[in-house]
Amino acid sequence: MDEHKKGVVLNLGCGLDTRFSRLSSGNFQWFDIDLPGTIDLRKNFFKETDCYHMIAKSIFDYSWFDEIPKEHPVLIIAEGLLMYFQEKEVVVLMNKLAEKFSDAEMLIETVPSSLVKQSQENNLIKKQYNIEANFYWGLAKGRNIENLNTHIKFIEDWHYFDYHRDRWRIIRWLSLITAFKTKFGNRIINLKFSK
Repeated sequence: MDEHKKGVVLNLGCGLDTRFSRLSSGNFQWFDIDLPGTIDLRKNFFKETDCYHMIAKSIFDYSWFDEIPKEHPVLIIAEGLLMYFQEKEVVVLMNKLAEKFSDAEMLIETVPSSLVKQSQENNLIKKQYNIEANFYWGLAKGRNIENLNTHIKFIEDWHYFDYHRDRWRIIRWLSLITAFKTKFGNRIINLKFSK
């Protein structure tokens, strides 16, 4: 956003994310995209402006593509979202994004493949949060994101455990063990779509 003052940010499956309200608005355009019920709820707390927009559609209803300006650089965010979909759904979405936003950068939160398996075998999410949900998609390594589409270029990734270690006393030490981070730690992957 610092590099592209007139860029576009797409926040997929935004939920009640407050990120836009915490940023200096600058000249970029921000689009929060989520299901109609979620956007209706958001409208109780947030108001659209000349640079902030809400789109009430499923991310898989690709008609929302038509609402995005085409002449500016694009950053796409998918946080706390893709792990809840089957791999074939993630692949189709990534193919569509790569085709439509061919020069965009993207930040994706992923869970390790091992957590996907544990989630399904042990109902981890239901036990911890009393929610009927499972993880269905994850990656063992950030670079594996390139396997989804030939137009995806892996840039870098970051483990959650590498930041704010002072919040978790035990995890502070465990996070120094690469095997622990790989098996249990969510990561953010930075990628770029190429033509």
